[in-house]
Amino acid sequence: MIKRIKAVFVAFVVIAIALSCSLTAYADGTVTYVGGAEKYIFEPGSEYSPTDLFDGFKNVFPGEKRTQRVEVRNNYDADKRIDIYMRSLGAVEGSEEFLSQLTLTVTMLEDTKIFDAKADQKAGLEGWVLVGSLIKGGSTTLDLTLNVPETLGNEFRNAIGELQWQFKVEEFDIEPDDPAPPTGDSGVIMWIFASATCFVVMLYIILVARRRRTDEEQA
Repeated sequence: MIKRIKAVFVAFVVIAIALSCSLTAYADGTVTYVGGAEKYIFEPGSEYSPTDLFDGFKNVFPGEKRTQRVEVRNNYDADKRIDIYMRSLGAVEGSEEFLSQLTLTVTMLEDTKIFDAKADQKAGLEGWVLVGSLIKGGSTTLDLTLNVPETLGNEFRNAIGELQWQFKVEEFDIEPDDPAPPTGDSGVIMWIFASATCFVVMLYIILVARRRRTDEEQA
């Protein structure tokens, strides 16, 4: 059945990466779709941009490796399914030289790399990439790893690198016969399936053993 797209909304997020000689606290970022007038909420934000997601990538230093998780949520108070996409528009003008020294990896669903390149590049995020298909209250995650080379020179001390990411949401009316989209509980489902399989095998073994004992008694 063809689903009708209710609406399409697009938002920009600016991500700042700062180099310093001091350390800062780690913090997760969130992208929350709420619909209505606000559409998106980006947190935690920073002094560089209210839509900055990466507080954990501030005050990095040469030779350091940082990781951060971004959670993408559907908090829209309506019975809708959303497909949420993202893409990279690359480095903000003036950030190219600094970001080209760093390597960034973005992994979706814990094992699918959608970006693995110098931080100023667009690479696998040049086009729209589906991040998740989420019902109300659903969420998915993006895991990011930033590598700063030990050879990074002092000329980049106190440098600020800014990336432009773009998020797009398509809303769909939920039909009664729609299958539920993945919710991240596949591990639980597999455990239940494995348990049920073991139970069936054990039951079969018990029945066979009983039948053999009955045949032996009747012989």
